[in-house]
Amino acid sequence: AFVFTVRVWSIFFPASNWLRRGAACSSSHFPDWRRLSPELRRHVVSATQESVLPAVAPLDSQSFRLMLAGLFSPCEDQGAIEEYRSFGVRIAGLLARHFGPSLDALTKWDRIGTAITSACAKSPQGDPDLLLSAALEHVKAELSVAANPEFSALLTELREKTPTWREGLVNYLQTTLYAVLVFARTKHVAARDERQVERARRKSDDTISSFSLGEEKEIQ
Repeated sequence: AFVFTVRVWSIFFPASNWLRRGAACSSSHFPDWRRLSPELRRHVVSATQESVLPAVAPLDSQSFRLMLAGLFSPCEDQGAIEEYRSFGVRIAGLLARHFGPSLDALTKWDRIGTAITSACAKSPQGDPDLLLSAALEHVKAELSVAANPEFSALLTELREKTPTWREGLVNYLQTTLYAVLVFARTKHVAARDERQVERARRKSDDTISSFSLGEEKEIQ
């Protein structure tokens, strides 16, 4: 029955008719490419590429890992990744500045890394209270950290984020912990050096002022 149907169909609708109809349709809707001017050809190609091929930014290794984890799409804005990194650096910097005095300073950044890992494991949804408290407890921070305006601001900003964003932050910290520690340590060392230079400058100014006052008394 199938063979008979095919044969009947080929008698009434031969393939040549279909080809002729297709050629006529294409010629009536689309102009001959060879008759187009070079400038018009370039315009057609450019318009086709813009409409068919969306612009996708190249992926770095960090974005590729996040894409595999389902946290990043190449078409998404890189602003979210930058924001995650900024918060990660702030959290690590807070732990560095409130590192417990009873701990070995030589293990500071190892301890900070395990503090972040432990906090993320205790709060996979990124609950701000639990996340920061667990991290600070791991580095044996003193309770006086509660009076630190930086800690208060960080806690408030995290609480204002959506649950999905906070979960993304936890996944980002887990997958890019080494990079976060490098950025945080670089920023921490630079700030420490600036404070040391400022203290040295103030001490030098105080010494000069004391010397000047001593000379004035001798003159009097």
